[in-house]
Amino acid sequence: MLETNSHARHKNVFKRSVFMILRRLRIWIAKNRLMISYRLLGRKINRNQWARTQKNAGNWDLYDKLIEYSWHQTKTNFPVYFRGLKFCVEHCRGEVLEIGCGIGTMTKWIAQKELVTKVIAIDISPEAMGNMKERQIGKVWPVLMDMQRLNFERRHKFDTVMLCDVLEHIYPDEEKNMLISLKTYIDENTHYIISTPIYWMDDPYHVRGFSKSEFKKHLRRYYGKPSTIDYSVGYRQIAVGRFLI
Repeated sequence: MLETNSHARHKNVFKRSVFMILRRLRIWIAKNRLMISYRLLGRKINRNQWARTQKNAGNWDLYDKLIEYSWHQTKTNFPVYFRGLKFCVEHCRGEVLEIGCGIGTMTKWIAQKELVTKVIAIDISPEAMGNMKERQIGKVWPVLMDMQRLNFERRHKFDTVMLCDVLEHIYPDEEKNMLISLKTYIDENTHYIISTPIYWMDDPYHVRGFSKSEFKKHLRRYYGKPSTIDYSVGYRQIAVGRFLI
C-alpha cells in the first residue's frame, strides 16, 4: 500500500513537472515567435505598416496629445512617460541624430533644450515623416531614411545619437547594418541614449526583448559601456554612454 501511494506521488510530481516545462516552452515560443520565424525561415514583419496600424487603432490621438501638451501637462497627465522623457532630454546636447523618431513625441522636447543646436530626426515611415513635417518643429530636420543606409551630406560627427524604443523593433542583421552605417557619423565623443522595454512587451511589432543583464551585455558589446542606466519608468530601461569606436 505504501509503495502504491509513493508511486502515485512520484507520478503526480512527474506530471506536474512535465506540465510546467511545456507551459514555459509554450510561453517562450509565443514571446519569440517572430525571431524564430526569422531564424528558421528568414521571414520578417512588414514594419512599414506600423504607422498605419497605429493610426487605425487610434493610438495617434494619444501621440498627438503628447506632442501638443506642454511640459507641465505631460508631467501631470503622463507621469510615468514623463520620467523617461525627462531623463532622455537631460542627456541630449549639440547636434542630435534621432533614429526611429516616429511622429516626434520626443523630438519636440529635445529641440527645445538650450544645449541642443539641431536635431536630425529620421524614420522609415512616410506617414510618420509626413506628420512631423506638417508640424514644422524648430531646429528639427525630419528625414525619410532607412537606418541601415544612413546618408548625410556632412563630414563632422553627431554629438548625441538617440535610439528610443528601437532595438526591440529591429532584427540583429538590421542593427548590424545600422551600426556599420552609423560609424561614419560618430566618434569617441559621441554620446548614445538608448531605451528599450525591460525584457518583453506583448506587441506585434516587437521582435525581441532584453532583460536588464542582457541589455547591459548588449550595450557593452555593440555600443560601449553605459555610464548610467535609468529604471525609474518601471517597465523601460534607458542607457546613456559613449560609443565604443
